[in-house]
Amino acid sequence: MKINTKDVVKVNRALAEANKWCSARTVGIDRINKLVEKALEYLSDNLPKKYHVGACVDYQEQIHCNSYSNSASSTRVSITVGTRDCFLTYCSRDSIWPGRSARDEILLTLSRKAVEYLQNQIKSEIVLD
Repeated sequence: MKINTKDVVKVNRALAEANKWCSARTVGIDRINKLVEKALEYLSDNLPKKYHVGACVDYQEQIHCNSYSNSASSTRVSITVGTRDCFLTYCSRDSIWPGRSARDEILLTLSRKAVEYLQNQIKSEIVLD
């Protein structure tokens, strides 16, 4: 799956297919747009633009599910940063297990080139100090 996040119709169709009949703990286009905005803001604050490509945001809403004896489910999405736009690359209903924290799960993964750039930055700071 690779859907441009600016294509609202296709994104909504993919999310509706993933959510099926569910109405709780779902992800909508507003949440997708907010994730894209926050990810690009974070990347812009910390990396040159050429290292943004390939970064991936994984998101799943969490609940405090100690009250459940079994798992609950929530929509998990992955958004990948491209050269010009961001793309929805994964969306599905996944399980949330009892005992997990109630904080939403957001993970930003950087490309190998971005990680190497940051490592070199750290090495140069250590040498200069």
